[in-house]
Order: sequence, then C-alpha cells, then structure tokens
Amino acid sequence: MYDNEKNYLMNLPSQQMQASHQTNFEDDIYSEEFDTRSPKVETQTQSNTMPPRTHAQMNPLISAATPLLVLMMQIKNTHQTPNVEKLRAQIVNEMKLFEQKLLKLQFNPKIILAARYCLCTAIDEVVLKTSWGANSVWVQQSLLSLFHKETWGGERFYIILETMAKNPRKNLAFIELLYLLLSLGFEGKFFNQAVMVRDEVRNRIFHMIKRSHGKVERVLSSHWKDNKPLEDDRQKQASLKRLLLIGVVVLGLVWAAFNMVAYNMAKPTLQDLQKIGHESSVTAYSQLINRPIVPHQFQ
Repeated sequence: MYDNEKNYLMNLPSQQMQASHQTNFEDDIYSEEFDTRSPKVETQTQSNTMPPRTHAQMNPLISAATPLLVLMMQIKNTHQTPNVEKLRAQIVNEMKLFEQKLLKLQFNPKIILAARYCLCTAIDEVVLKTSWGANSVWVQQSLLSLFHKETWGGERFYIILETMAKNPRKNLAFIELLYLLLSLGFEGKFFNQAVMVRDEVRNRIFHMIKRSHGKVERVLSSHWKDNKPLEDDRQKQASLKRLLLIGVVVLGLVWAAFNMVAYNMAKPTLQDLQKIGHESSVTAYSQLINRPIVPHQFQ
C-alpha cells in the first residue's frame, strides 16, 4: 500500500534492540514534524497533518478504529473457540477499511502505518492471551506478521508512544488512540511483574492528554483577560461554568455514541462468538510524575 513502507517500520530496531538504537527511532519513521491539528491548505499533495476536530467530535483515529476496538473487546471476553480463520479474515478486512478511512481523511501514510502497527500488536496480544488463541493458527499467522512482517511488537508500541508524546499537542489524536488501547488492557513488554510500570505509563499519558486539552482553555482565558481586564467577574464565572457543563455533556454523548456503535457493529462481525462481558471501568489515576513516559530502565 505504501511505497516506502520498509523505510517506515520494517527497518526499525528489532525487539532485541539496544538502547542506542532507540534514539534513532525518529530518524527511521518520524524524521519530520507532524502537526496533527489541521491540514496545510497551501499544498496540493497529501498533507502531513491530521484533519481538524472540535471538542464535539470524536477523535477521528478512534472513530475509524471503532470496529477493530469492538472486536478487541469481544475477543477478550469470549471463552468459546470461534472459527479462527473466519475471524482473522474479518479483522484483516476491517484493518484495510481502517486504512481507507484515514486515507480519505488525508492522514499522512506514516501516521496510518504507525496506527496500524499498534492496532495489529494490540489485537494479536488479545487473541494470543485467550485459551483458544494460543493454540490456533494465529501463532504463525498473526496480524503483525501479515501487515508488517514481524512477530511481536510489544516493545515498539511503547517506542511509538514515546515518540508521539514528545509533542502531545500535535499528536493528541494518536496518543488518545494508544491510551485507549492501554486502557483496554494492552501490556506489550510490561507484563507480569512489570504491569505496574504499564499502569504508570498509562497514568502519565492520561494526565498528558488532560493537560493538552486544558491548554486551549487557558489560552482563551488569558485572551479574555487581556482584552477586557475590568469585565464583570460573575459573567466570566458563568461562562466557565457553561463551558464545563458543555464539555461534560459532550464527553457523555461521545461515550454513549461509542457504546452504541460498538453494540451495533458487534452483531454482524462476531456471530461466531458467544455472550460477552462488559468492559471494566477505568481505574483512578495518580498525579503526573515529571519523568519520561516510559522509565529508562525498562527501555
């Protein structure tokens, strides 16, 4: 699909990479700055940016990945052995549709490639952790091996996350997608005793997302203060309360819409799967620690 795909991910450090290789990750896949907030209108070629979105819109990456996220939740909660080959074919088809959606939205191919890599890694992990997946053809025919010619992406997932986290404002949509994968239980290299490290990484990403969203409000507030220093304080407080209320309502509607879409898409795509459980609620988050997203001793 992509002309220079091997230059993007295939030549990245292997899962046995040394620390010195990690510092070259941006040179391999993200050798340029990506502004993921709004497309550049001055060029006719495919933009390096993600389409703009307002607070009332769902993250376009998460929206495009919704069928795949639904499959992840369904697979994670089934104990009956499905038709594995048919299920794999369905997921492969959904992955291709995911790419097509992002191409229509004019996402940069590198962003699409990295998102696909992370989704393949997360779905493979979910399948191989089931009682039936570890003994199925999925072991030799994983999504990551099909799309990226690799067998395990549990370390590179966090390298991609670390790279994106260096500029959270520009890469917010991508970071939110990876945060959602972590919240759905993805572990990667942080499993067993290291799962606490995974939780700490997730907590830091949560606060990073929260802070990135908050910057917009602080900038707007400072402009109001500069333009109208003597404005009635009660009007300002009322405006802030309205914004807060709108934000809460929008988040509720987005979450309700996501669950509705998830329920509707689960019917036709997973007829082989049995009754499922519900996604567990997200736990409370600790205070942001001023350290790298992924602790250096685990890199």
